[in-house]
Amino acid sequence: MFSTYYNAAIRKLVIGFGSLFDNIVIERRNNNSEQIERIRVPLSYGPSEKFLMRLDNPSSIDTDETKVQITLPRLAFEITAISYDPSRMKNRINKRYLTPDASTGKAKFSYAEAPYNVTFALYAMVRNMDDGFQIAEQILPYFNPEFTIALNFTDIFQKIDVPIVLNDVTLAEDYDGDFDTRRNILLTFDFTAKTYVYGPEKTATVISDSKIRTWDYTLGASGALQFYESGVSGGVAGITAGQTYDVYQHTYELGVSGVTGAIDTYGNYIGPTFEV
Repeated sequence: MFSTYYNAAIRKLVIGFGSLFDNIVIERRNNNSEQIERIRVPLSYGPSEKFLMRLDNPSSIDTDETKVQITLPRLAFEITAISYDPSRMKNRINKRYLTPDASTGKAKFSYAEAPYNVTFALYAMVRNMDDGFQIAEQILPYFNPEFTIALNFTDIFQKIDVPIVLNDVTLAEDYDGDFDTRRNILLTFDFTAKTYVYGPEKTATVISDSKIRTWDYTLGASGALQFYESGVSGGVAGITAGQTYDVYQHTYELGVSGVTGAIDTYGNYIGPTFEV
């Protein structure tokens, strides 16, 4: 039943989500409103606890055991939950095809995607409130309450719109100790991405001919009434530009004479029949 494959759908979503926040810049000004510093806020993947630990426990970066704290401001994000979304469920046997290959007449297809909600948490760690407000004002206006990105998940599912909804924003200020103790200011943005997960790609041959028989069910196997045949000929179903092909349709009826032919009571083609 199961086969090994990997579409990297969740990984591509993580990259797409992170790219929304990788160019946030804050400015610091003096009392005369003159710009004295411009900082591009770094972004990384990881839980907020990791960065708060770095604040509370400076690390050594040199042989002389010089201790430094993490540089702020900083952004971090992580996946906090993945849940199935039945409200966006489609018929599971729906298929989406690529254009058939002209040389083989075969086409790639995939069954309907599975809808999932992926919850992200974006953390903004800052030294002072003004830095946090600058970051927030560069994010909030774009989510009203959602922002849609387009992602290429597979060869078949290209430019799929993924709405990202901003659910909530919280502000926490961790301050314990004396007046010399550094305070930790953390803004948390809670997002939900309404995305999909995709199954493996399969290959199918293009249908170029169909045959339909009708029966009188009261007569069983000998109750054939009509045989209808249609299809294409010439080339591979005429799927490429400039390729010529013909469409044919034939209807054969029980015991009817004519050049198109007829069928017997069992639905078998018995060739053209002519009245004498």
